[in-house]
Amino acid sequence: MNSAESTTYTILVIDDDRELLLLMSRVLSKFGYRVLTALSAAQTWQELDALAADDPVHLILLDLMLPGVPGLELYHALRQRPQTTAVPIVVLSAINDIDKRVELLSHGVDDYLVKPCPLDELTARVAMHIKLGQLRQAKQTAETRAENQSLYLRAINEVGYQATQYLDLEIMMQKVAHQIMRQFACAACTIYLQSPEEEEKNLLHPIATTTAPGTHTPMPPQVNICAQMRQTQTNAHHAFIPITRSDALLGVMHVEGPLDLPFDTDKLQALQVLAVQLATAVTNAYLFQDVRQHNHTLQTVASENRRLLLVEQQQRQQAEKLHHMAQVLSSSLALRPVLDNAMSHLRSMLDVEDGSIILIDDETQELRFAGTIQEASPQLREARLTPDQGIVGHVISSGEGIIVNKVQENPHFLPYIDRLTGKQTRSVLCVPLVAHDRTVGALELINKNKGDFTGLDLALVSSAAGSIAIAVDNARLYEEQERLNEERELAQKELLQTEKLAAAGRLAASMAHEINNPLQAVHSCLQLLIQFKLGADKQAEYLNMAGEEVERLINITNRILDFARPSTGHYDLVNLQRIINQVMQLSHKHLVHQHITVQQTLAADASQVWVIPDQIAQAFLNIILNAIDAMPKGGQLHLHTELEGNWIKTNFVDTGVGMDGVVQEHVFEPFFTTKENQPGLGLTISHGIVERHGGRMEVSSVVDKGTVVTVYLPRPLAE
Repeated sequence: MNSAESTTYTILVIDDDRELLLLMSRVLSKFGYRVLTALSAAQTWQELDALAADDPVHLILLDLMLPGVPGLELYHALRQRPQTTAVPIVVLSAINDIDKRVELLSHGVDDYLVKPCPLDELTARVAMHIKLGQLRQAKQTAETRAENQSLYLRAINEVGYQATQYLDLEIMMQKVAHQIMRQFACAACTIYLQSPEEEEKNLLHPIATTTAPGTHTPMPPQVNICAQMRQTQTNAHHAFIPITRSDALLGVMHVEGPLDLPFDTDKLQALQVLAVQLATAVTNAYLFQDVRQHNHTLQTVASENRRLLLVEQQQRQQAEKLHHMAQVLSSSLALRPVLDNAMSHLRSMLDVEDGSIILIDDETQELRFAGTIQEASPQLREARLTPDQGIVGHVISSGEGIIVNKVQENPHFLPYIDRLTGKQTRSVLCVPLVAHDRTVGALELINKNKGDFTGLDLALVSSAAGSIAIAVDNARLYEEQERLNEERELAQKELLQTEKLAAAGRLAASMAHEINNPLQAVHSCLQLLIQFKLGADKQAEYLNMAGEEVERLINITNRILDFARPSTGHYDLVNLQRIINQVMQLSHKHLVHQHITVQQTLAADASQVWVIPDQIAQAFLNIILNAIDAMPKGGQLHLHTELEGNWIKTNFVDTGVGMDGVVQEHVFEPFFTTKENQPGLGLTISHGIVERHGGRMEVSSVVDKGTVVTVYLPRPLAE
């Protein structure tokens, strides 16, 4: 860079080392730079405040070790100041540490120089960052202009569209004037036309005018045509654009801009292009007033009717396909068939190479490829995108469908996906999947085989997306419900097993006594055989006695194991007496130890029940254990069964302490108990078991007189 090129560039050097400031100022000045220096943050603001609005700083060299204020704090303050927010900042530091560099670069610092720095490196970095700043500024200017031109182009299309919708000239021009004011942010717009009948009078008549709310721009009755009217005339806030066709002046468009927004070149060029369109529209309007053109109009209308009829037929066919697809999707609640059917129908409706349904993961909010037209590669199935990545992320975040017929020119396109699939994406149609006002993902179709994607394609896929989104959401809800049901069933099984083991634990003491007796007998027999010389008959007698006691131990152990093992969950037609006998055998010793006598009265015709045997046994045992707890000083327990209509009724009647009305109201509630060190789940679980068997439980009790628990089980259909 020579001095002639750099004299306009200003560099601000901030460092508390006066000698270094002087050295850098001399060196940079030799290369034609204008150098401002500051020893502190206060001097920095003074230097910046002294600059005029049109006198920018092009580069800042900042020392991190300033007295009184950390350099990084000053850096953030500079970034927040409009005057320096976009100025490249190079940090100067004596610390040569890679982690420090990474930290500073992560904060947005443009570069990092270690002091002392070679002068040639300093000047090279300065020149480079000033050039980069120029390029960024030029890029921003070009992007702003491109955005404005895009807005103006859309405005031209909108105004042109309005101009083609009406044959009545006054209505058309009024619509056009209103659109010009709205699309180009004007304060007022007036259109003057020359009537063909008054061509030689050189007069323009105002045919349409519109003003922004709050403005009062008068519309003159006529304007004299002069030679200058054939050229665009502008001043600070007014523009007169001629409407010409084949060198013939048809009219003038007068546009008044807002006071704070003077006309720029792009807006003026757009208005001139629009004037050409208006000339065509005005000419066509005049032609449509002619009788000969009327016949052509009729032909156009007939052709349009044929086109609309064809469109209607296509739309009806598409509606039938959409209806059929919705029926197919609603017939399944499994996610995979829903996705496969959706992609199959979309491929039949639109001839595309491939497509995907991308869903939002509810837990991570990542985007995953859930379904594809072609078989997805393992890499694509495992791929995850953040919600702001790619065309899909853009569609999901904006909530609007999009057509991109040249994806390589789209800033949201991700070549990464093409590398995963090994395919080349040329065009994309993507719409969001919205179910119940919640975006669940997006539908993406890739590479239409015949031509580009059109607005009709977008409308069709958008309609299909509604049915797909609801079907996907329902399928996901169904899968979630199935998972919850499985978890609930597992929890129920675990709860049943836990309570079963708890009931076995409550019987442990009495069972220990029951086991101890045969053990003592076996021990005694063995001791006699060991310590005494007995005859063969006596040895056989004692061995037989020991064998009988071992058999007794085996039976006791089997009863405990049969009860304690997890439920099979299988229904069987079993004898109710067998279940009651099993429960009585388990609780026999406990009843004896508590001095409780048991009486059983079982109906002969109430023997068969269709149940899960171990669960009903658990329910009955819980009831009996509660009855034992209610008779701490002993008592009587009466079990009797009988038929009552379609029910087999089993009554458990005890002579215990009974319950008052309040306790009876809550007796089946979880964790409700009147006993210490017990969870209060016994009757709750029993109640649940009986209800799942289609039965019911009832409790009737009187304080100090006893309690009756009645279990109703349905009679088997065979009976």
